[in-house]
Amino acid sequence: MATKNLSTIPPQPEVPQAQQPEESESKTFLTDSLNSLALLQRLRSAGVYLRTAQRLLARHEPSAIDRHLAYYTHALQTGIARGPGWLVLSITEGWPAPPGYAETHRDSEEGRRRYVEGEYADWIHRE
Repeated sequence: MATKNLSTIPPQPEVPQAQQPEESESKTFLTDSLNSLALLQRLRSAGVYLRTAQRLLARHEPSAIDRHLAYYTHALQTGIARGPGWLVLSITEGWPAPPGYAETHRDSEEGRRRYVEGEYADWIHRE
């Protein structure tokens, strides 16, 4: 077997490696993807068609969709909403909270705030 003289082989140009995303970017992307998937599942469970749910996720902030899902639950319980069409319109048109929502949810927020008392309560509850 003949061996090649390595000094006669021209050096290969350096191929730039694909830039790897930083670890924090990867975690953020994964977290965002999981949150979007969870919202998609919640929209589907509420009766929203798949394509409509995907469109809502593409066009609206996740926090807005989450807020309107809470509104929808309240609206169903109080008889304001009768089906997922209410939810879709609520999100796309940016409806405010339905009547009675603030009153029923303020009590639960105050209960959470009373849970922690003492020297650090104000620091923990700041927003």
